[in-house]
Amino acid sequence: CSGGGPRCKKMKCTIFSAQCAHFMCQYCADALECPVCKAHLDPNDLSLVSGLEGIGTKLSRIGEQIVSIGEAEPVILFVQWKQMVRGTKCFLRSLGLRVFLLDGNAAHRATALHEFTNGGVLLLCLEECFAGLHLPHVQHVIFAHAIVGGREKVEALEKQAMARCVRVGQTRQVKVFSFVVSDCEEEEQWKRTH
Repeated sequence: CSGGGPRCKKMKCTIFSAQCAHFMCQYCADALECPVCKAHLDPNDLSLVSGLEGIGTKLSRIGEQIVSIGEAEPVILFVQWKQMVRGTKCFLRSLGLRVFLLDGNAAHRATALHEFTNGGVLLLCLEECFAGLHLPHVQHVIFAHAIVGGREKVEALEKQAMARCVRVGQTRQVKVFSFVVSDCEEEEQWKRTH
């Protein structure tokens, strides 16, 4: 639990996520105030978190960043591996965010991209091809973790990812965020490639 309430450290309990992207146990949620940011909690806006054991601080921070950008603003979130997509999508939806994937046939992909223009998160995997994707209306690009690979590979992947937004038609400054855990191998990987 983000709140560290007197009972939540002693017992396993149900975990909820709030619209502010913070997590809390039942005990803290009953207080109707986020234990982290002190935002008022509406019980109807709390989402039960299930199947996401071990949600880390980094994923919570990514959620906070996306929520702070605002739901009307489209955000692209990149992960490197396909196995990360399902859990990340589930977590973001537990925050009440609209999450779009480019899967299915051409019509499904076109519908997702059209709806994405009105805000939400486009979750893309760097293992899949997204060349030619034209998204000049997007101002926020997030890398969920340090990309694994040699310096040239990482540079090429990052440039291609950012080029989806930095292209003809873009009228605003594109903001790029990389979430990297400090003081561990992930930070060392990021330093080797940047």
